[in-house]
Amino acid sequence: MKTLPTFRRYDPNQLLLLPPDMAHWLPADHLVYFVRDVVGQMDLSGIYNGYDGSQGGYPPYHPEMMVSLLIYAYSVGIPSSRQMEKATYESVPFRVLTADQHPDHDTICTFRRENKALLTELFVKVLEMARELKVLKVGQITVSVDGTKVLARDCVASIKRWGTRDGFGQALIAAADEISAPDDI
Repeated sequence: MKTLPTFRRYDPNQLLLLPPDMAHWLPADHLVYFVRDVVGQMDLSGIYNGYDGSQGGYPPYHPEMMVSLLIYAYSVGIPSSRQMEKATYESVPFRVLTADQHPDHDTICTFRRENKALLTELFVKVLEMARELKVLKVGQITVSVDGTKVLARDCVASIKRWGTRDGFGQALIAAADEISAPDDI
């Protein structure tokens, strides 16, 4: 007589008794934690000063989260604000990074546009810290800020295009603007 197999319990409608700890969703050395820690140590006063709490309304997303979202997304090759919005729902690293918050593409695009100069500077600082800590491979793009080779997947990686480390940050933000132009509609 054949014995019936037993399986692990499977109930997709099972409610969680305790809220999950999102820190357990990714390995401890994941790029998300690096970006979050680095941005958490940066001076974001230039962004904070742009907010006026006297106007009321629903509170905006935290600037630290928004900067982390943009820097992480650029690091893994996602420059479109629509793709970022989608990733906050579908990608575990993005959900961990945003603490399961989901800014819409218009909010992301507006934040990037209003803080373009500071974001360029912050992105370059993150790259410099990554270099110092020997974390040079960022997503699918290997970056360098000292003028040496840049291995990139879907972009022109010549020194003429990227130039200096500041030029790299400016070019990356410009590329994101170009890709996200339809998002502004």
